[in-house]
Amino acid sequence: MKWKVNQSYEDWCNLAKDELKGKNPDSLTWITPERIPVKAYYTRQDLDDLAFSNTMAGIFPFVRGPRAT
Repeated sequence: MKWKVNQSYEDWCNLAKDELKGKNPDSLTWITPERIPVKAYYTRQDLDDLAFSNTMAGIFPFVRGPRAT
């Protein structure tokens, strides 16, 4: 694949598939002990459904901690 400035998720999938010898890149997802799936690659679309992605520490709803520091 020729290097380009604006690469896409599909470009990454194709590269990963080559390196995984045809295996699906989704196979790189692993599960934490708390049963949270962690993907190998995240995009802006992964943030679309997050309710509190635009929060700050010390400010309600305190999902980033109760103190600003």
